[in-house]
Amino acid sequence: MAGIRDRDGAMTGDIRDRDISRLGGRVESSFFTIAGLGVIALCAVGADVFWIANTMFLGFAVAAFTGGIARVIAYRRGLV
Repeated sequence: MAGIRDRDGAMTGDIRDRDISRLGGRVESSFFTIAGLGVIALCAVGADVFWIANTMFLGFAVAAFTGGIARVIAYRRGLV
């Protein structure tokens, strides 16, 4: 590999990578919280287990998707 003198240092991230990862984690956490509240509300009204499980799964999927999108936007536009 031309130009790389330290192979271990080639894959390490900098402060910007850590901050962007932290931002994506905060976005994911907020959607996990919203999904958790939705699941608690469904349990409170006595909804069927099918709807509770699907709400939980959808919440995890939306959280992961939005966290990834937030990271991409942060890389493209930079942290404000």
